[in-house]
Amino acid sequence: MPPMGQQAHVQVDGRGVLTIAIGTPKLVIDEYQDPICPPCAQFWADNGRDLSKAVADGKIALRLHSANFLDDKSASGDYSTRADASLLAVADLAGPNEVLRWQTALYSSVVQPEENAAVDHTSQQLGYLATYLDMPKEVSLAIAADTYRRGALDAAANTYDDLAKAGVVSVPATLVAARRVDTGRSNWLSELIGG
Repeated sequence: MPPMGQQAHVQVDGRGVLTIAIGTPKLVIDEYQDPICPPCAQFWADNGRDLSKAVADGKIALRLHSANFLDDKSASGDYSTRADASLLAVADLAGPNEVLRWQTALYSSVVQPEENAAVDHTSQQLGYLATYLDMPKEVSLAIAADTYRRGALDAAANTYDDLAKAGVVSVPATLVAARRVDTGRSNWLSELIGG
């Protein structure tokens, strides 16, 4: 358990990786994702609550790596990048709990666009969603203005480098110490954290 009263923090490093943790847990889980990817949404639906609890319990540091493989499968041609940028905005301006809420919202069936759909969400619509979720006004404005786009593009480029080095060709991908974890088993996380 984390020390009493210690709060989770979120940090965005120079490579655009979001780290959510309490203190400095020994176990670091790297999650690679694309906002349009249906298996990524399913992974988060299956594991998001448990991962969030493990962060809150101080058992893991969760690092989120954004990809934009599927930009060309979106109606706008850049939805993945803009959704990645929105996650960076939330991390920078709202904090760790909001990052996990936003992640869940982006992967919900009412928000996530389908691949090759005729429409997706504009940045203004994503900004409105942040307002609807009671996030600070500056978050909504930053998302609507696509303020963090350059950071999202850089983060995606770094994600591709990381995945190539690990020999991984698809997302979602969960890595620990640069090795892919088999998340197909229901107890994969409890095995990693020891119970």
